Amino acid sequence: MAESSSYTPIRAFRSETAGTTPALEDLAVGEMAINIADACIYTKNSSNQLVRIGWGDGVGGSVDTLEEYVTNVVNNLVEAYFRPTVITDTTTARTISADDETALIVFTNASAVTVTVPTDDTIIPIGFICHIHQQGDGEVTIAPENGNVTVNSSVSLSAARQYAALSLFKIGINSWVVVGDQS
Repeated sequence: MAESSSYTPIRAFRSETAGTTPALEDLAVGEMAINIADACIYTKNSSNQLVRIGWGDGVGGSVDTLEEYVTNVVNNLVEAYFRPTVITDTTTARTISADDETALIVFTNASAVTVTVPTDDTIIPIGFICHIHQQGDGEVTIAPENGNVTVNSSVSLSAARQYAALSLFKIGINSWVVVGDQS
């Protein structure tokens, strides 16, 4: 392919010596250097910095293939996706919504807090889970909406005390369960 003003070819340097990295002066911006022994790929960015973009760990290449690297990247992204979002709520009333899925909702109010579990006409999938933390003095209580929703618990629908945590699961149509540090 011929070069044009909109195309810059990638040039690759390589080394088979473990632990070596290319010198900045050896690379132009966008050029690549590959250390086969460490399974690492390097480039130089426009800020004149060496950037490792490869799949190895830089120490003997514990990741042997690009496929293994991609698998690791995907797994890390999936883990980050399912890591709970922390939502601070200062109110005394909240209705659970689909946006709360996998979230840790931290209630900070000094007055009693009611967390309403909505009926199935809202779009919350079976398997939904959210976590509730009573950080403030106000007791947090789970309340089924309009008596049409069932929320089961082995103890109660209220957090036991300040700093208690509850988890709320949707297990069926209008059917939920709450577990955790209950009063």
